[in-house]
Order: sequence, then structure tokens, then C-alpha cells
Amino acid sequence: MKSRKLFRFLQWALLLVFAGTSVVSLQGCFLMKKKYEKTEVKEYNFSTRNTKRFVVDNPNGNVVINRNSTDSTVHIKAEITKYVSKKDLDQPLKGFVIDIDTTGNEIRLRDIVNKESGEFVFFNFRKGNKINYEISIPEGIELKLSSTNGKIRLEELNNDVNADLTNGSIKIENVYGNLRVDITNGSINAKVDSTKGINFETVNGSITLEVGENFSGNFKTETVNGKVTKRNISFKETEESKKEFKGILGDGKPDVKLETVNGSIKIEKK
Repeated sequence: MKSRKLFRFLQWALLLVFAGTSVVSLQGCFLMKKKYEKTEVKEYNFSTRNTKRFVVDNPNGNVVINRNSTDSTVHIKAEITKYVSKKDLDQPLKGFVIDIDTTGNEIRLRDIVNKESGEFVFFNFRKGNKINYEISIPEGIELKLSSTNGKIRLEELNNDVNADLTNGSIKIENVYGNLRVDITNGSINAKVDSTKGINFETVNGSITLEVGENFSGNFKTETVNGKVTKRNISFKETEESKKEFKGILGDGKPDVKLETVNGSIKIEKK
């Protein structure tokens, strides 16, 4: 009896090993087939007449946003890149959906995997599959941005910004609004002349803030594993240590908060 149970156990074990090896082999064959880079570009335009918030959720790829100062339209250019087999080079790209929801008082942009394509398991597996966005938007609309693997660049905007990134970085230049950025594994680099408020936090990454000649703010900065440095800039009412700094520029308004766990903080004049 014991020998029979042992024999059955060995049979099941061998069967499971064989099944697992077969699955891995099939997936390996799929992934090892030569793939070719294919890119498609799509463009969208939407009125922002009643829009208060613009939301972008982009798991893989870069996002560039600048100001549309000509009308009340948001312009979206999406560059989709995917690796495909040779026979699919002449076919429209499959395996994704760009979902744009304009209901209510916000526009929500996200790219999602199209499960009906049969490829959804592998869409984000192969390095290089991504969507890069170039967006122009009127002023006064709040921006809420999230990214898992990619970079964000914001230029010449008069909008409040709330950005949350993982494995990426953000560059901000001449953005006049309330700026909140939270990054895990990435850096923040900002150049601003004025602001309604700044709250920058990173876990693994540095923060560099360049301010204009007449910039005002109540600065509170802190780093756990790094240092705070200042260049060509004079504060008043300062409190300072190697890892922490507080000080006033101009009239001391608004609040400027800079915090990082593993990284340095640099503040300098533009």
C-alpha cells in the first residue's frame, strides 16, 4: 500500500514537472521569437470648456505637457510603440486601448490592456512596449498625473499639478501653480520663477530646485541619507544642519517643502 501511494505521488510529481516545463517552454518560444518595433501615432482634441481636472495614467512611457494659449482645447498626441512579429508589421497594433473619459468635469486619459486581443499577459512584459504622450492644455485646469515607468516633463504652464511616479523622473520648467510631486525611485528637477506652493518628496532620488531672482517662499527641507546644499542664494531666518534646512526667501509665502529619503537636495538661483 505504501509503495503504491509512493508510486502515485511520484507520478503526480513527474506530471506537474512536465506540465510546468511545457508551459515555460511555450512561453519561452513565444518570447524568443524575433520581434520588430512598430510605432503608431494617434491624435485627439477635446474641448475643456467645463473641465476642472485633467487626469493622465500612463503605466509605461513618457509624458510631455505644455500650454495651449490659443483656445480652450486639449490636444493629445499618442505615440504607441510595441514589438510585434514580422507578419504583424503591416497590421494595426493590437493589445491596448487608449481610454479617454470626458464625462463630468474632468478628462481622464489612460491606456489599458485589451484582453480580447489574447496578448494582454505579454503587453508590458517585453521592454520597449510603451505609449508616449505629448499634450497641450489651457491654463487653470488641475493636472493629476501618474506613471509607473517613464518620465514627465512640464513646461510653461499655469496649472496646479499633482504627480505620482514610480521608477521615473520629472522635469518642471516655468510652471506657475501649486506643485505636488511624489516619486519612488526617481529625481525631481524644477526651474520656477514663482509658485502657489511646492511639495516635493522622493524616496530614492535627488531634488534640484532652481528659483528666479524674485522668488518668495518659506522653505523646509530634509534628507535622511544625503545632504542639503545651496548655491548663489541668500536666505533669512535660517535654521540649518547637514540634513535639514529652514529659511525664508522674499515675503516667506507660499510654503516650499522638499524631502528625500535617499538623495540630496540642491537649491540655487536660475
